[in-house]
Amino acid sequence: MTSSNVAKSRSDSSLSAIVGRVARLFESGAIHPGEMASLRRLDPAAPPGACFWKMMVLHVSPAAELSLGQESAWAMVLAGMARMAPICHAPHRRVGRVLAENGFSELRFERLLRARGATLAQTSRILTSFLASRGEAVDWTQLARFHLSEDPSKAAAVRREMARDYYVVRSLKEKERENS
Repeated sequence: MTSSNVAKSRSDSSLSAIVGRVARLFESGAIHPGEMASLRRLDPAAPPGACFWKMMVLHVSPAAELSLGQESAWAMVLAGMARMAPICHAPHRRVGRVLAENGFSELRFERLLRARGATLAQTSRILTSFLASRGEAVDWTQLARFHLSEDPSKAAAVRREMARDYYVVRSLKEKERENS
């Protein structure tokens, strides 16, 4: 394993641990309903409120020195998980696959993959609302990497991963329809 693969593995495992902690917290109902509502309404473009900072300090990273971009990305992650709660995280349920299995529109999926900044926040809200309406949980570690990747090559890798999963499932569904 190369040193970059080792670093990625460590980074993914710590991100996975954080996502798992937050998901268990949401699933347990341990967060006051008012705070959950506040998390669901987080706006990545606005300064986050007390509930965001409590979550960050207690459950994500106590000593986090976040850039404005990281703060916005974490706001999208926490808001998305909160919108999908109580069942939001299912490790190994890859996002592209789940979206394709549930008929998420190809146009919306393409917009999601191309989105940046304010558009990403809007498409993320659409994505999580879609999944919540179907009662589908996804691998939030993958979605967190999607939102948090500041390195353009890492961000592109996550997008390619999601696209590959989405189009493999769509292709299989189309073949099934043709054979029916």
